[in-house]
Amino acid sequence: MEKDCEIIDPRNSDEWDGFVKNHPQGTFFHSSAWAGVLCESYGFTPYYIVLRKDKLIVAGLPFIAVRSIFGPAKAVFLPFTDFCGPLCDSASQFEVLLKSSINLSKTKRWAFLEFRGGQEFLKNMPSWSCCFMHKIDLTASNADLLAACRDSTQRNIKKAKKYTLEVTHETTLPAMWKFYKLNMLTRRDHGLPPQPWSFFKCLFNSVIAQKQGFISLAHYNSKAIAANIFVINGDRAIYKYGASNRKFLHLRPNNLLMWEGMMYCKALGARSLNLGRTEFHHVGLLQFKRGMGCTEEKIDYFRYDCKKESFQKGDNACGGGFRAGLLRYLPLFVLRLLGNVAYKYIG
Repeated sequence: MEKDCEIIDPRNSDEWDGFVKNHPQGTFFHSSAWAGVLCESYGFTPYYIVLRKDKLIVAGLPFIAVRSIFGPAKAVFLPFTDFCGPLCDSASQFEVLLKSSINLSKTKRWAFLEFRGGQEFLKNMPSWSCCFMHKIDLTASNADLLAACRDSTQRNIKKAKKYTLEVTHETTLPAMWKFYKLNMLTRRDHGLPPQPWSFFKCLFNSVIAQKQGFISLAHYNSKAIAANIFVINGDRAIYKYGASNRKFLHLRPNNLLMWEGMMYCKALGARSLNLGRTEFHHVGLLQFKRGMGCTEEKIDYFRYDCKKESFQKGDNACGGGFRAGLLRYLPLFVLRLLGNVAYKYIG
C-alpha cells in the first residue's frame, strides 16, 4: 500500500459519503448505500482505497471483490454498476491509487482488476469493452424537456395517456414486489435469470426506504404493467432498472413511465437524470433512450490482468454473464433458482 493510502469499508466510514457528495464526479454508485446493497445481497467484500492529505480523504478508488465458481477472484469497480469513475482530481492522484490497487491485487491474489469508467486517466490503455451512457439536463423547463423528445416519443406519451394509464411513484415494499414480478418476465424475455428477490429487498431497505429513490409504476385497469426504479444522490438522479409486461407494450407504458419519472425526479430537486448504460447491440433500447432528448457519451471499461501486469484489449460488448436463448423457455421458478445461485459469481 502506497504512503498516505489506506483501505476502508465505506459502510463503517463517517467520511466516505461526505467525500462522495462533495466530489463533482461522485454518484449514487459511489455511495456506501450501494456498497451495502451489493455486499449484503451477494456476500461481496469491499476494498475502497483512499488517498489522504492532512488526514482528509482527497481521492478514492472503490473496489469490491467478486468470487469465481471455477477460477480465482477478481476486484470490480463496481459489480452490477453501470459506471463508477475514479474520484480523483488529477492524474497523479490516480497513479498513486492505481499502484496501490495493483499491489493489493498481488496480496489478495486477484486475477483481474476491472474499471467501469476512468477513460480520462486510462486514455492510453486498451479498453476491455464499452457502452453508451445517456444523460438529461433537468434544469430546462418542462416544455423544453418535452420538446427535446423525439416526435415519435411525444406521440407515444400522448397515446399512453389516451389509454388512461395511471402512473404512481411509490416507496413501499409492495411496490417493489410488483416491480420484481415484472422484472422476472423482462429478464426471461431477454434470456437472463432475474436478480434474487433478496437483492431488491435490500435495495428497498437501504435506498428506497431511506428516501434515496423511488419506484414508478404504470397501471392499466388497476394492473401494474410496467415499472422503473430511480435512485437519487443529492441533485443527481439515475434510472437504474426497468421492467414491463410485453403483452401491454402496444399501450406505450414505458414512454409515459420514463417521462413521469423524469418529472418526479425534477420535482424532488434533481438537476440531472442519468439513464444508465446501454450496450451497442441493444438497438431498441438505444432508440428508446435517444428518443428522450438526452445527450450521449461513450463509456470505456478496462481490465487489468494481474498476472500479465497489463491492461487487456477486449471486444466491444459491454457486460457479460448469461446470453442463453434457452433461458427464455424456462419456468420462472427455475430462473429464480438460477439467479439466486449465480449472481454472486458474475458481478
